[in-house]
Amino acid sequence: MKSSLHLLAVTLLLPLGACSGSESKGKGPNPLATVSGFCQAWAELACNADVVDLCGGGDDIDACQQSQSDFCEDIVPRVGYEPKYAKECLRAVELAYKETGLDAEQLLVVRQLGGECSRLTRGSVEAGESCSEDVECDTIGGYVCVTRPGTEGTCQIPEEVGAGLSCRDAAKVCEEGFYCDGRNCIERLPEDEPCIDTQECAEDLRCEPASSGAGGEGGNGSDEPGTCVPRITRFDVPCEENDDCESGYCEQSGAAAGECISALQFSRHEPICEDLR
Repeated sequence: MKSSLHLLAVTLLLPLGACSGSESKGKGPNPLATVSGFCQAWAELACNADVVDLCGGGDDIDACQQSQSDFCEDIVPRVGYEPKYAKECLRAVELAYKETGLDAEQLLVVRQLGGECSRLTRGSVEAGESCSEDVECDTIGGYVCVTRPGTEGTCQIPEEVGAGLSCRDAAKVCEEGFYCDGRNCIERLPEDEPCIDTQECAEDLRCEPASSGAGGEGGNGSDEPGTCVPRITRFDVPCEENDDCESGYCEQSGAAAGECISALQFSRHEPICEDLR
């Protein structure tokens, strides 16, 4: 069963070439031209025999594919979807599900459309206009939502600049270890320093709001700054977003508080397996 599924995956991906429209050259309609077609391909790659068995689905691969296709269609925006980089995303999905579990980087890909799956849509927000997340921008064209501490983001094609250099232009982003204070790239802050946004803190730190229960990061509803503190590693401390976690992945389910996860193994008891069986 496993070998036949692998053959299906290879057969699915190889004919796609570099096609980016609704048809491949001389090969008829592109099966990835629609969200439903893309998600069917995603499901066939995710639901290999080993994953289905570990997740408690026995050998019911069809049920897993239906469940995983539904999950995919829930997270992939239909408006603005284009298949130009769909093949790269599917390769990452296939590689992630070849193992007996997922690390934080793979979780970002298959649960939050990160990494190779981050360029699937042309968002409705024009270049230079306000945004709150990348998917609102033309990700296929290379645009992301560039933010500055305490300010609203805008859709830009990011241009990296070095330490101490000007970052006044909205598209400028600072090199690793530095952040833009609105004028120049300055060194990120150490632990216990006051902050308004995690971008200001060193890579292994996050900006904790001054008062618990207040809005989001950098939005505590007062002028009182937060504090740069270590990122969360413990399971009993809730997270609100990926930047809160040392692993870089915050698993959230409905209205429940999130949980920082560095890796997980496929098991019938893991919530991720609910749509993999």
